[in-house]
Amino acid sequence: MSGPLQPPPLDAVGCDAVDFDPASFDPVTAAYTVAPQRWFPAIHARSPVFLSGRYDAWMVFDYAVGKTVLSDLRFSRDRSNWERPGEQRAVERWPLTEVLRRESPFVNQAKHRANRAMYSGAFKPSAIRRMEHIILGVIEEYCAPLRSAREVDLVALLASIPNTVISRVVGIAPEAQAEARFKDAASQFLLASSPFGSDANRDLAEQGTGYLFDAIGELVERRRRQPADDLVSGLLEGAGDRPDVGRDIVLSVASLISAGTDTTRHSAALALRTLLRRRDVLAQLRRDRQLLDAAVLELLRYEFPAKFLVRFATEDVRIGDHLFEQGKMVLTTLHGCGWDPQVFDDPARIDLGRDQRRYPVFGHGEFYCLGAHLAKFQLKHIIAYFLDHLPDTALFDEQRVEWEAPDMVLRGLASMPLTLR
Repeated sequence: MSGPLQPPPLDAVGCDAVDFDPASFDPVTAAYTVAPQRWFPAIHARSPVFLSGRYDAWMVFDYAVGKTVLSDLRFSRDRSNWERPGEQRAVERWPLTEVLRRESPFVNQAKHRANRAMYSGAFKPSAIRRMEHIILGVIEEYCAPLRSAREVDLVALLASIPNTVISRVVGIAPEAQAEARFKDAASQFLLASSPFGSDANRDLAEQGTGYLFDAIGELVERRRRQPADDLVSGLLEGAGDRPDVGRDIVLSVASLISAGTDTTRHSAALALRTLLRRRDVLAQLRRDRQLLDAAVLELLRYEFPAKFLVRFATEDVRIGDHLFEQGKMVLTTLHGCGWDPQVFDDPARIDLGRDQRRYPVFGHGEFYCLGAHLAKFQLKHIIAYFLDHLPDTALFDEQRVEWEAPDMVLRGLASMPLTLR
């Protein structure tokens, strides 16, 4: 994504809802990127599941249909199921990113089942809690200016936290140069996450993927010889004596890094922006820290960075009145599903007492996000740090907030200056 954009004069939630026409609807606009909630009431009232003529893809805002799409194995992440011509060209021009798309255990169902035992121990909550000292240390390292600075940029404070956490948890050497290159490679890979990405972005993604493969592959071989207290060593231990496990670990860790960096930093920035705009909720959390776990999920429901999760129908699938034809792309918006009034009463209200068990923020079914516990743990402790150290005098000017350029997959802040004291 390139170049910041300024928000329109009216900002996000609380503005008048806008009209919705399925034929002309385009989520890759500045207005929708800044405030998708303005479209949700009309979409849910008129057509929460529709075939977009503009993108030749199904768009799903309906909670029940979205939950089915994300849990039914007839909807695959593997882009080779897409009916779009030219995919063979993609395999030839971008072989590494295409390998990751098709063979990652997070995408490939057979590999996922074969590696489930290896993952189970490495990603469970108790394993994440053992990483607490790493996570808290990184948050302190980057957010310390909150304690004394007069002004900071919220986005700049948070930008490196998720990547640094993941790289240190994985076992990448903590030298600044290595971590910086790792961050750049992860961001480059994400340029290929949009199915409508440009050739130039996919070229950059290929470079980033190559670096990740080499760096992680070297780390796997080192940990075979010298195990340590890190994620790669844990995955090797869980894999037993399987001779081919090294490749699967490389693909898995590369997927975790690429998926868990930008989404987590954008989630944190959007959540803190919401709290600064909703001082009543901020005060509620300061009074009762027991609400933090619920707050993480409710803030994600209210403001979510991912626009769409991409799936492809491997056969004709009927869900209710909708027939998803084989080869069609299906774009499900977790943000839109989280604002479905048939499931979430008064979705424009932040309610820390909601039953969040229904919200599919980390997916459903066999491919539930393996990094979910790590992401939630980071978000919880980032918010807690701000509760501890953000002065009551902290203010920001909405007109100085900048957003990243519109994209089909992610939405996030590019800059948000905060006056602290």
